Amino acid sequence: MNKTDLKHKRIFNIRVIYPPSIDITIKPIEGYRVILPGFEGYEFFLHKNHVLDDGRWRLSEATTGFAFPDNINDVSRQNTIANASAILKKVGIASFKQKVARAKRLIRNPALLEDYLEKVNASKQ
Repeated sequence: MNKTDLKHKRIFNIRVIYPPSIDITIKPIEGYRVILPGFEGYEFFLHKNHVLDDGRWRLSEATTGFAFPDNINDVSRQNTIANASAILKKVGIASFKQKVARAKRLIRNPALLEDYLEKVNASKQ
């Protein structure tokens, strides 16, 4: 069972990336703390989707501010948490740890981030 305090909101600082200029903005977002089973060493937060403003909930990793993919977002908080938990179980703790470390390197190095986003955008075409 995940640990979620849906009664007490808290402010998290999320990193928002605006391509193509690769402007990383730190923005305060109101959300709920979530701890997922097997990933107790990490803190996640549940918040409204501030990018699309579509009423759906989104789950983000707290130290990087990076969010789970949009396709797991839901109008239900519990469904969003369950979807994210299922993804993490597939990914595994070792792989997730590497992804968080890579995200932290990208945040500190705009040139790396720009290269990464170019690859992501090229793969979508």
